[in-house]
Amino acid sequence: MKRRALLIVVAVIFAVSAAGLLWRGPLLSALGFSGESGRYLGYVEGETSLIAPPIAGRLVQRPVDRGVEVKKGDRLFVIDPVVAQAEVARTEGALAEARSRYENAESMMRQLRMRQSSLIAQEKVNELAARPDEIAAAKAQVDQDHANLDQAKKRLDDLMPGSPEDGLIENTFFNVGEWVPAGTPVVSLLPPFRVKLRFFVPQEDVARAQMGETVSFTCDSCPPDLKARIIYISPRSEFTPPVIYSQTARTKLVFLIEARPESTQTALPPGLPITVAPLAK
Repeated sequence: MKRRALLIVVAVIFAVSAAGLLWRGPLLSALGFSGESGRYLGYVEGETSLIAPPIAGRLVQRPVDRGVEVKKGDRLFVIDPVVAQAEVARTEGALAEARSRYENAESMMRQLRMRQSSLIAQEKVNELAARPDEIAAAKAQVDQDHANLDQAKKRLDDLMPGSPEDGLIENTFFNVGEWVPAGTPVVSLLPPFRVKLRFFVPQEDVARAQMGETVSFTCDSCPPDLKARIIYISPRSEFTPPVIYSQTARTKLVFLIEARPESTQTALPPGLPITVAPLAK
């Protein structure tokens, strides 16, 4: 009786093991982590540019809203420019005054040279010799004031930046009238060329991944024949992402790979799930 029960237990264990081997491949394939014949699951991620003013101030304009497309150079926002404009005006006045002094010194130098013979006769040569130093000092002041003016204009431009690239305004963080701390983003911009794919490859397949290799991928409602180029292969393995709750898949090690879609293809919104074709052998 005990022997019969033991045989039944052994038979059950054998059947379960065989079933596990038969179903392991299809199960992992359905989850996107099958090996040679399976596909790899992933999603689209956007690398946004955070546009922030270098100094604090009140937001007086924000002509863009979340979700709109902008062109390179389009005004994104304006931080109260009154103080910066006053500084530009002040430095322009200082530069004009320095240039006037420099031009006057040069004019006097030309006049003194014309009178050089009489100055020698009057033993006033030292007065002529001192003029080059005065002109050099005036020229140095002009250069310094010019640099101050350029700096003041740069600060003014930083308070009303244009878009550095064509792209999508992914988010806005302040409304008109609010105080913006220095270095705090007012808008986030997503250029189309900063969209990438992130997908996960099982450890037995990662050796086939090569930097610069082209992979094919699909997504819901996307056109066919989409391509992307691998730009990053994780040097470390990790467990399957937590969205996969299968006990079998949860204990399987995978490697993160990132790929950049071809720029001529359809727009891919961040967060969109994608499926990548198996890597070539």
